[in-house]
Amino acid sequence: MITADDFADYRTEFDHNFSIVTLNIESINQKFNSLCILLEILEKSNMYFSAICLQETWPGDNKTVLDQLTLENYEIFALKATCTSNGGRHNRYS
Repeated sequence: MITADDFADYRTEFDHNFSIVTLNIESINQKFNSLCILLEILEKSNMYFSAICLQETWPGDNKTVLDQLTLENYEIFALKATCTSNGGRHNRYS
């Protein structure tokens, strides 16, 4: 398990590059506040990301829920769940 502090130390080496953070969120509705807190902690270490990709968001079919989820300086793009060649489902936000 990597902590926010460990990640900050690793990330400073790549400050001037396009950066992506990807997380398995397992329900955006239940964990959105935790995601916001994590991003605030990382921003305190001057860690900003060009894109944030979230898997297993499970937002359901309610577009109103998606419209209420906002991250400052980011635009949300929702992709429908699809099955992979291994049979798994995935959703992505960036």
